[in-house]
Amino acid sequence: MRFGVLGAGFISGYHITGLQQAGAEVLALFGRREEVVRAKASRYGIPYACTDPEAVLRRDDVDAVIIATPDATHEVLALAAVRAGKSMLIQKPMARSAAECRRIL
Repeated sequence: MRFGVLGAGFISGYHITGLQQAGAEVLALFGRREEVVRAKASRYGIPYACTDPEAVLRRDDVDAVIIATPDATHEVLALAAVRAGKSMLIQKPMARSAAECRRIL
């Protein structure tokens, strides 16, 4: 499976390492700050780094995404992933409310 990771903060390293150790390809990384996302992508050998989450979701070579961003962004990114036809894993909590969770589901 080929993954994109949305979020370049501390927890993303946990997910990237786990995916790579399991034999998955991590092809794309999104982060809000260009210097941070480029450095993390370089560190983990991820070929594509960007500051636009939609750019990751538009990629045909990405089958699924890990959403590892601040909680307040989970719903918007999950719904965008659904529209893009991507499978996803959402870092806990799934969303900030039961209503947000229901919209994602």
